[in-house]
Amino acid sequence: ERSVLGIVLLLSSVDSFVLRAPLLSPLSPLWLLKSLPSRPLQALSCTARDKATLQWSRRAFVGICVAASLPVRAATAEVKWDKPQDEDIEIVQRGIRAFDGKRLPEAESLFSSAIERWQRMKRPRDELAELFKFRANARVDLKRFSEAKQDYDTVLAIMEEGQKEKNGKAIYMEYPDTFVQRGLCSEGLGNWEDAIQDYSRAIQLWGGGREQGVNPYVLTFRANALAKLGKYNEALVDYEASDRLFVALRDEARALDVRANYALALYQVGQTKEATKMMSDIIRRNPGYTDMHVALAAIAWSAGDRETAESEWEFACNKIQTGCSLYRDLDWLSTVRRWPPAMVANMALFLGKK
Repeated sequence: ERSVLGIVLLLSSVDSFVLRAPLLSPLSPLWLLKSLPSRPLQALSCTARDKATLQWSRRAFVGICVAASLPVRAATAEVKWDKPQDEDIEIVQRGIRAFDGKRLPEAESLFSSAIERWQRMKRPRDELAELFKFRANARVDLKRFSEAKQDYDTVLAIMEEGQKEKNGKAIYMEYPDTFVQRGLCSEGLGNWEDAIQDYSRAIQLWGGGREQGVNPYVLTFRANALAKLGKYNEALVDYEASDRLFVALRDEARALDVRANYALALYQVGQTKEATKMMSDIIRRNPGYTDMHVALAAIAWSAGDRETAESEWEFACNKIQTGCSLYRDLDWLSTVRRWPPAMVANMALFLGKK
């Protein structure tokens, strides 16, 4: 039997249903989840230089549905299920269209209705997993992280029944990806240890280590969470690896985003010269990188270099479209942008003097 959800997507009028995938920014995942309309795979730079949205095509998504379903279907080939009616399929289609149109409460309600119907029909568990994932995505966008996490828990419980590993690696991509999504929910809830555990599990399922085959976005997420717990030396290892992987992928913009957090962590552990050099290199490569101009201003002021401090601050405030207003808020700088304590202290000194 062909996957009903695959057919639903093929029949849908939506050109592409965007899967929730890892997010990266010099601003933390929590910042993105709280401050953006939370569209999947958006990358936001401090300069607002781009908002690239990457989408999975319907064909790719259906392929994932089929791949994810194989282990479960192999074990349940003889089971007979009630066939969804047109109205059942229409509910899923409407939910997808509502999500795509950012009508999030409507999408969440429709996916909930679809889940109830699929459960009553005793449909295959892999199809239910997809529906729970759809609802979890909507709930994350609604900032209902606790409920979204419960849905991801359900998805993982379903997947683990049919999941098989080869040499410790997942045999289909949706399994580790769901750990990443649950990790982001844990960040939204402030459960940093849980987030790190899920990111590490995903990395393990990609083969472990920090080399090719491991998603560099997730290495950055883990580094950010480690830094939030004050484990900066551990975070530096992940940042360095993520930077290296993005360079190998020829994605300089993402590499610079990683490097910005890397530089801040270096400063926190006392490697001030290395941190300052890296920040200067970032703005040389991208002169519109607000975050690093402000960081250099704060560092220069703390070192008694008033001229450089004023120059960097003036450039950030008046020469870059995004401006510097957010950086006047130390609470935002610490809890949302997540500058480390030493850098926040420098900024407090700079703002106090001004």
